[in-house]
Amino acid sequence: MYTQDQLARYLDHISYPRSKHPRDELQLLTELHAHHLARVPFDSIGLHYSPHRTLSIDPDDLFEKVVERSKGGYCMEMNTFFGDMLRVLGFTVLSIGARVKNGARFGGLTHCANIVTINQTRYLVDVAFGSYGIFHPVPLTPGLEFDNIAPRRGKLEFRPLAQSTSPSTQSVWVYSSQDDPSAEWIERYSFTDMEFFREDYFVGNYYCSTIRSSIFVNQVFALRGILNDKGDGLSGVLTLVQGEVRRRVEGVSGMEVIERMENEEDRVRALEKWFMIPLTKREARAIQKMPTELTPRKSAVS
Repeated sequence: MYTQDQLARYLDHISYPRSKHPRDELQLLTELHAHHLARVPFDSIGLHYSPHRTLSIDPDDLFEKVVERSKGGYCMEMNTFFGDMLRVLGFTVLSIGARVKNGARFGGLTHCANIVTINQTRYLVDVAFGSYGIFHPVPLTPGLEFDNIAPRRGKLEFRPLAQSTSPSTQSVWVYSSQDDPSAEWIERYSFTDMEFFREDYFVGNYYCSTIRSSIFVNQVFALRGILNDKGDGLSGVLTLVQGEVRRRVEGVSGMEVIERMENEEDRVRALEKWFMIPLTKREARAIQKMPTELTPRKSAVS
């Protein structure tokens, strides 16, 4: 568990000190969620710009990475870290595992999130899923549809999965998204309220950070939220995918390319400019000769 001093330093890091906190717990959770995403990126940087290419989910290592070194991370790191900070703030938090759907089937438990209970209502809280993620706390209500930086929408259902061998006894929560109200719904991940232990995070972290087919291993990406004018939610997101920085804002369909990068020098500058991720010279050199190194030949994004 983090100390009150560590909590205060984290809150200063995301520009959301206690003096700004509302009394209402749900409003506090919503604003904290937004400020975290606007300052702490969801990214794969640590697997590419690192001499050791390993990711730790030790609480002290995560605190150093996020607060002291101004880095982000992927779900096993960020939802663990955020959930622990919520506990220090006094929230009731349940860590959960999730199955991501790639293609026709849901995979193994390679994602994680948190369920936070406020006044007997449970909310799905996820700060690390990417551009199709959930950008504010969502109540666990079957059939609920909600805006997710409009026009993109999200939906929660409680039902069996098509691939289940025992559908009558195996209903789970399913999160889906659609790009706009006329688009088809696409299943993104499924989960239950079974507690995800620290030991489960160790297994998931090892798998996701080492298997060669993992998107985290074979692609450099980052995502950061854009706070709205009130500071109580997000009005858009910035994403870096290989050689492009893209922006999606509320009320506009699709992504706008705001910067293209030709080489590693360009990308290192873009990471600090748009995502507030500073890299040391040693970290920047670590990607050299890797398949993900950005060269003029690889700068175009497919």
